[in-house]
Amino acid sequence: MRIRSIRKAMALPAVVMALFTALVTTAPAAQAGPLLGGHWSRDGTARAQIYFVDHTGSFWPVGSTVSQWNKASGVDSYYVTSCPGSWLHCVDVNEYNTADGNYGVTYYNIGSDGHFTSADVWLNNNTVRNSTQARKTSCHEEGHVLGLDHQFTPSSCMMSGNAVTNGISTYPSQDDLNTLHNLYNH
Repeated sequence: MRIRSIRKAMALPAVVMALFTALVTTAPAAQAGPLLGGHWSRDGTARAQIYFVDHTGSFWPVGSTVSQWNKASGVDSYYVTSCPGSWLHCVDVNEYNTADGNYGVTYYNIGSDGHFTSADVWLNNNTVRNSTQARKTSCHEEGHVLGLDHQFTPSSCMMSGNAVTNGISTYPSQDDLNTLHNLYNH
């Protein structure tokens, strides 16, 4: 569940400002928790459009969790099996098999303007062993792609940990969707 950011083409003052912005953009208690400090641009469309390109097997419910994130206003999430165009925000969703302790990992790049420029999701077959955790992990990593950080409430799939043992939701909470609305409707 680690998030790895690779910031390119940013001078040191911009990095400091981005870190400061990430600290002060934590949503109020009535809404979902901290943001990653970036989000996708609209690129001339009414809403930001993110295409989750599924390269996983049938064990991973990528399509059904993408449809849950698509309930957020201000950002559209699409499930596809190939990127419909190189000019679009396409995010590859892959699986891997490593005993690294992670359920999944999201990598993303943020440009100097604060917009994500690319992202990749990796879902771990070695750690995830049941359908409940697979749904929660898919939902969780997709939430990172959209700009959400970890939550500390089990009503959100953005909480880290074992979904079965800790009773963590396998879907985004209404607060998650509200936070995305506020993040993308600026």
